[in-house]
Amino acid sequence: MNQRLHTPNGDAPRDEEAAALLTAYALHQLGESEAAAVEARLQADPAAQAFVRDTRRLAEMVEEALVGEECPAVSTQLRKQLDEKLAAQENSPVASTARVSRSRWNIVASVAALVVTACLLVALMLPAVQSSREAARLVQARNDLRQLDSATSGQRGAPSEHYATDYVQYAEGDKLDLRSSRQVKLYNGQTAHPATSSSNLAPANEPYASEHREKNPARRFDVEAPKDYRDFDSGGGERDGNALSGGNEQYDEIIEHPFLGSRDYPLSTFSIDVDTASYANVRRFLTGGSLPPPSAVRVEELINYFTYDDPQPQGNSPFSVNMEVAECPWTPGHHLLRIGLQGREIAADKRPHSNLVFLLDVSGSMQAPNKLPLVKQAMGLLIRELTENDMVTIVTYAGSEGVALETTSGDRQAEILKAIDVLNAGGSTHGSAGIKLAYKMARQSFLKQGANRVILCTDGDFNVGVTSDQELVDLITHEAKSGVFLSVLGFGMGNLKDAKMEKLADHGNGMYGYIDTLREARKLLVEQMSGSLVTIAKDVKIQIEFNPAAVVAYRQIGYENRVLAAKDFDDDTKDAGEIGAGHSVTALYEVVLAGHENDARASEGPLKYQTRGAEPGRNTNPAEETTLTKAAASGELLTVKLRFKEPLGDRSELIEFPLKEEPKRFGAASENLRFASAVASFGMLLRGSEYRGGATMSAVSEIAGAALGSDPSGYRAEFVDLVRRAQQLGK
Repeated sequence: MNQRLHTPNGDAPRDEEAAALLTAYALHQLGESEAAAVEARLQADPAAQAFVRDTRRLAEMVEEALVGEECPAVSTQLRKQLDEKLAAQENSPVASTARVSRSRWNIVASVAALVVTACLLVALMLPAVQSSREAARLVQARNDLRQLDSATSGQRGAPSEHYATDYVQYAEGDKLDLRSSRQVKLYNGQTAHPATSSSNLAPANEPYASEHREKNPARRFDVEAPKDYRDFDSGGGERDGNALSGGNEQYDEIIEHPFLGSRDYPLSTFSIDVDTASYANVRRFLTGGSLPPPSAVRVEELINYFTYDDPQPQGNSPFSVNMEVAECPWTPGHHLLRIGLQGREIAADKRPHSNLVFLLDVSGSMQAPNKLPLVKQAMGLLIRELTENDMVTIVTYAGSEGVALETTSGDRQAEILKAIDVLNAGGSTHGSAGIKLAYKMARQSFLKQGANRVILCTDGDFNVGVTSDQELVDLITHEAKSGVFLSVLGFGMGNLKDAKMEKLADHGNGMYGYIDTLREARKLLVEQMSGSLVTIAKDVKIQIEFNPAAVVAYRQIGYENRVLAAKDFDDDTKDAGEIGAGHSVTALYEVVLAGHENDARASEGPLKYQTRGAEPGRNTNPAEETTLTKAAASGELLTVKLRFKEPLGDRSELIEFPLKEEPKRFGAASENLRFASAVASFGMLLRGSEYRGGATMSAVSEIAGAALGSDPSGYRAEFVDLVRRAQQLGK
């Protein structure tokens, strides 16, 4: 550490000075230039990274332990202790010998005072806090158990058995609901047929949905009963509109992509997804001691929770495109394709002016400490990052909607914080009225060259006014035409309407995040502020054409609800996902390279690697009517095409990237691919995927642990810890 961090005159500092500087950095107390200098040196110092990570975790534990607790009056004795500690700090060798500027010493002194005060407060308050919370949990548990016993009276088995076995009905009778946004998609406008193995790629002569229904006439998502049974009610899973609800929590069903033959289905088309809610929600379950419902695990959101060190884009492009192929770690003989998009980063001082409307749910369902109190803290973090270039309006809704704060300059932080601090939860949830009012206020302050965004903070439980998913989607789709983007932040547990909130964000040209801790709020609203507020490209679509001479079959991992028909790729009226400044987007495919038999037929539309030779009226095998083009012999595995629009544009731009690369051994692949593969394996294991192959939690932990790379914030290390938790829970 001494060899890497230096004082302004170049001398090696004392250990205490380095620790103080890193502590100030960890607690976000350094100025922008000083923080940048520390970050540059952290890259080559794993020990310093660990120190920063541990310091932040300690601070977050203190903050979270005291969420919603009243601060006691400071006694004379406590004041004396604080004074003595501060005096000792001022007279220490660090203060008398450190070669640091006066401004830096002021930072160090304030950090020392903060740490000492926090530790003393925790020592004084935490036992009482834990005791009171434990008593409240016992009372609540007793009441919940009585309700649970009453609800399940006369039914077979214990309450936990009841809601574990009857958690979610997969299909109703013999008919799948194909209206769902999670329905089995028709690939390239045709019916899809799953290949059960790389050597069994049958022609697509039946709908995938039909075959899946025949194999699973009444399949259920079986989920281990949570240890804290209050997470779900005692009723069996019910279909709520187009969604599946486990008790009071609502999730959309997910039907995994099958393997598809590249002659039959050469095109894979989908919308990008920068949402990260699923990862934070999965973490909430695991840290709470229970496995998440399989339908809560969206693998692409787990993968995209993490940043990857792909290069910044060149020229005027809003993002770079990076591709790599290596051996698949869970299925011998298969390979893994990673496609990574890296959004252009925008410096804080270059961030465009913003018009922000906070739409805060203050209904009765938001009373819990991890709901409205956490919303207040999260918004406080964001407010402290705003400047005079930003405008803030606060709209609230419960039984009715209202404006809690008229449009106010972002540098009037005390006034904005006061307006949030006085909010209390109570009443019903008239969410649709709040949405309409929020968009109205955003339009009134619209910035033509700025970022216009509504930030909705809620548990998603709308029970007054417009309440159905489809009606709310229609409302958001209409409002989004104004050019105002929507971000949805989910809070709380036990009543979370995940499916509803994801739909709102998807159709509101925004992202969906879930905030379970103050640390997650800081990640989304401070560390990734530009990405959360500034859109650099919208309606981003990806279409991959696989070369059948090189790739026999493929299966996309995740993005089940983002699939587009091939014809939608060129249709600028079709909505797709947005990418924010600095965002990373990764898509993974498991591919079977040439050498396996394939008897599938060709797709429709102009293709790069194959043509159809069929003549009208001929009744021959469609597979025999296709021929490969010269491009098929080029050695290219595939071509990636992307379409995107400028944030305020209506016409898309097209860019293409062919991939001609020799596959690597898995051990020789980049940290990006290896870590992403570990996260994908983790998601498939949690969901009980039939495509998980030989993946195990032990292998996931080993692969991820060896691919942590630069991890100053500790998110990748936290992932390894979650894997161990899942393993302990028996997954």
